[in-house]
Amino acid sequence: MAVAFYVNHGTAAKEDKNYMKNFSKSDYFLIAFSSVIASVFLVMLVASGATTIGTNISTAGTASSTSATTTAYLYVGYDITEPDGWDFAGGDLIVSGAAYFAAKATSTTAFAVGAGTIDSLDMAGGDLYVQDDVEVDGWASTTSALNTQGTLHVGGNAGVDGTFTFGTSTTPVHKFSFGVCSVAFTGSSVASSATTTADCTATDVIAGDRVFMTPTSLEKWLVFNSASSTVDGTIQVQVFNSSSTAAVTTVANNWYWMAVR
Repeated sequence: MAVAFYVNHGTAAKEDKNYMKNFSKSDYFLIAFSSVIASVFLVMLVASGATTIGTNISTAGTASSTSATTTAYLYVGYDITEPDGWDFAGGDLIVSGAAYFAAKATSTTAFAVGAGTIDSLDMAGGDLYVQDDVEVDGWASTTSALNTQGTLHVGGNAGVDGTFTFGTSTTPVHKFSFGVCSVAFTGSSVASSATTTADCTATDVIAGDRVFMTPTSLEKWLVFNSASSTVDGTIQVQVFNSSSTAAVTTVANNWYWMAVR
């Protein structure tokens, strides 16, 4: 005997199917659009906070950021042969192309330009090494020593408030002075084979300076004998009459002088 079975799934299921059939195309578009807006909003919420990326980032275009920090190193440009001391750690920075700083560039240790051999500096405490030429269009100042192993050319004025030391001399030079003074010897004549002296006013000279004198002219038989400075502002000049028979009448003459302190 054949038995027929009828299974009633209920009116609820039928109503759900009918409800879905009643959606129009505009309803489906509205649902999809709302999903996209919600996704973008969630991405913006996540991106607005700090982001940590555990792997490398590579870009063939431009990367822009208001700030960038690394505790290891920063490498800019194409790969090059790294200089001595580069260990890819501790905040190292290498730039294979040109670098321009619109504000200050500061090093608390040392700064080297070029690839020469550094043998006179310890590259610490603010040392600067330049392999080739240096041009300074403004002031150049040092509170310590300025050392050159080659030629030093000064196109303008050179002023030294300290001392000069030439070669291996142990006696430094404090000052050079130059001038012209009038020399009028005592009396109107110098006896034969005798000497006479005169004072020459030189305001830059102090007692003890080493002085050098050059007369612009001397009368016949007179020979420049010596010059010294024992009083501030004055040079004593002595001449000798080399004639064994004749006296020499003297006149005032200008003498060039130089003093070294």
